[in-house]
Amino acid sequence: MIGAIAVFVLAAAYVFWPRATLADHAKSVLLQFVNGQSSDLHTYSPPHEIEAAGLSKEAWTQLCTKLIDPRTAAFRQKFSLVNVETWEDRGVAGADALFEGPAGLRYTFSCQVSASDSGPKCLLLQLYSQTWLMEAAMDGIDVSQTAEMLQAGLKGQDKDIAVLKALGIKGRVEEDPDEPLLTWEERKEKHQKILDQYKAQ
Repeated sequence: MIGAIAVFVLAAAYVFWPRATLADHAKSVLLQFVNGQSSDLHTYSPPHEIEAAGLSKEAWTQLCTKLIDPRTAAFRQKFSLVNVETWEDRGVAGADALFEGPAGLRYTFSCQVSASDSGPKCLLLQLYSQTWLMEAAMDGIDVSQTAEMLQAGLKGQDKDIAVLKALGIKGRVEEDPDEPLLTWEERKEKHQKILDQYKAQ
């Protein structure tokens, strides 16, 4: 009898316990990333990021250990969660954290999670590349300006490229799986051209 009651209670809890929403996932991903738990996030990486970019679980774990977690440790006390929002029609939720750097400079670190048949997904390398901008903001650079943001991204990629290549991480993908991978070399060339255009204005 006691066993039957226990089974009933567990079943009821399963049915009525509130499910995590996309917004909950977006908030969780952002906070784990910032708080040194980024290696736990690999299940959020969409299949096309894992396959096209070469972001295996081992590669992601090593990237977190070597670059991401040490970097976010320097910023951790300077973050505050400011916004969580859901766009139901697009099946997307986002979370933003405000990073406050020296001299009053601010940078909004953003995380976007999308619904999929295999659960909520997030482009992890997009999160990672934002650490380059945070690093620049810590150095007093206003990365809210387009030219400064591009410059910071190029500098960060150059700084990390040896590790990325050693781990077999080939580049970045977009949300749309049909969009081709942009290798690190292609990304650098593209962003350098945009930066040169801004400088020429």
